[in-house]
Amino acid sequence: MRPPSAPGEYRHWVEGTVSQTRGDTVFFRARGGTDRTVIRNTATPLLVFAGRRSSVGRGLAIGSSIGVLGGAVLGFAMGQDCGGGAWLCFDRGTMAAGGAVFFGGIGAVTGLIAGALSSHDVWHAAGGGLALRPFAGHSAGRVVRGGSLSF
Repeated sequence: MRPPSAPGEYRHWVEGTVSQTRGDTVFFRARGGTDRTVIRNTATPLLVFAGRRSSVGRGLAIGSSIGVLGGAVLGFAMGQDCGGGAWLCFDRGTMAAGGAVFFGGIGAVTGLIAGALSSHDVWHAAGGGLALRPFAGHSAGRVVRGGSLSF
């Protein structure tokens, strides 16, 4: 959970487990075992951590865009002004297209790798329909308890 410290400002994080919600009040146990209460209102929404997401798509988009644009400019600059009697000549348009395809591919691969190596936190504003679903199970001989907060 990330409750606001002032209207519109989220300066600190509060890690913990939600124990229950009642109306506009959220009760949770913060890391370290202290019980906390947060009162929600519409002016300062409560943000709930939704997990970490990969940046592969963003890396692909940025890398391929830079590669295509850079390759097109570089290809255009390296192209030749072909005359009528030239035996082997690559004009500016052909070189620009070839550069865009070649460097666009390199940029896409580089962006995919960079995006796969980075991730970002995703936070959602808790809406009016908070629902806490407790669950219990076992893993490796231990009892596991927790909850799912949906909104």
